[in-house]
Amino acid sequence: MNTASPNSFVRLPQVLKETGLSRATLYRKVQNGTFPKQSRIATRCVGWRRSALDQWLQNPLAAFGDNGAIAADGTRLGHYCSSRSLRRWAAMSLARPDPCSRSR
Repeated sequence: MNTASPNSFVRLPQVLKETGLSRATLYRKVQNGTFPKQSRIATRCVGWRRSALDQWLQNPLAAFGDNGAIAADGTRLGHYCSSRSLRRWAAMSLARPDPCSRSR
């Protein structure tokens, strides 16, 4: 969090540093609506509002509708695991019997 004015703008390098996201993940989240959209500052210049970024940083799962991935058994997997490969992994792991729970 920063003590700057909530109406100030934050540029991409600082957003990446504060969130810990990669550039590709950040823009994917913007496109999915799970991260605040950037605002145009000038013709070839964009930034994120400090207030929107701080809101997302306080609770990344609740802000902007990102509920995180949930496995088929209801286990919350976190907001970084919401890909097609994860859904495929969850389906495969439920189809296989657990080796630790074998009846003897």
